Amino acid sequence: MAPADDEQRSVPKVHPGEREQRTGPIGAPAPLRAALPRGMGEPFRAVVLPPFHYAPEGCFPLDLQGEADIAPSTTVNLISFTVPNSQKCRLNGIGFGADDEVGLRFLTWQLLINGDPSQAYGSSKANIGNLSDPSTIIQSATNGQLITLSATMGAGAILPYHIVARITGWLYLETFVPGPA
Repeated sequence: MAPADDEQRSVPKVHPGEREQRTGPIGAPAPLRAALPRGMGEPFRAVVLPPFHYAPEGCFPLDLQGEADIAPSTTVNLISFTVPNSQKCRLNGIGFGADDEVGLRFLTWQLLINGDPSQAYGSSKANIGNLSDPSTIIQSATNGQLITLSATMGAGAILPYHIVARITGWLYLETFVPGPA
């Protein structure tokens, strides 16, 4: 009994628009064209990356730090800044540190936008991120808004702790206005 035509083919069928993937015997290198997608003269295609993870072109990096000694049951504003007019602010990282890391167990924090708690970061524990590697957050503000990082030391802390906070992100123009020609 003769095998069907499809079974006799050693190369799989490739439909129009698909790339043919050919490999040699086991241990033999694959052909260069198959090993380098979009290499070898194929047109380049730009990829739009998610804006909340990558800074926009022409932005101004933002890296703010603040510190304070916080006594039990007290609230302190560690970082406060105003977004410049005609600019947007995108916060993408937050981290905390302390002289004694035990103090971070009693610390809660919140981001305030114009004095109102942020919906996403109204009250959070400080166990995310550190000063050298801030954790990812997503928070935006625009045109003259006041951003404040407020920290509260819980009543369970016996003594004041020295707390350091860091916020990273970027500022960028809300609209591009060309300069004089």
